[in-house]
Amino acid sequence: MPSCTQVVQDAGAPPGVALCAVGSAWDGQLQRLSIAETAGVTTVQLTLSARVSARHFELDNPSRLVLDLPATTRSNTLQVPSAQGAINALRLGRPSRDVLRVVIELPPGVQSVVSSEADQRIWVIAASSTDRPATAA
Repeated sequence: MPSCTQVVQDAGAPPGVALCAVGSAWDGQLQRLSIAETAGVTTVQLTLSARVSARHFELDNPSRLVLDLPATTRSNTLQVPSAQGAINALRLGRPSRDVLRVVIELPPGVQSVVSSEADQRIWVIAASSTDRPATAA
């Protein structure tokens, strides 16, 4: 559903009536998703076309880190990489019409750290076992 991005006054409109300049309800697009492993730390990087204020939380049984990206779509050319290192599985879903969800399944005992870069256009998840602290790059 479109959202109102700007309210404008129109001289031809009845008094007290404003028109809405309609923009896209989708603010961002997930353009790239990558996994890399360096020195025992596995990093998942999400690159978006626009700033997105993500929400993240953890779930158990199995252990998962969930990153919700509101008002975000998935690029038609996006490739979801195969799991590696401290990542058991990586998948995308849509829990509601306006949220793109990234689910990262982790083995027991793995810690994760979520951070953003480039004005929230890049989100980084670093995961490692408990004997090696995870730090975002």
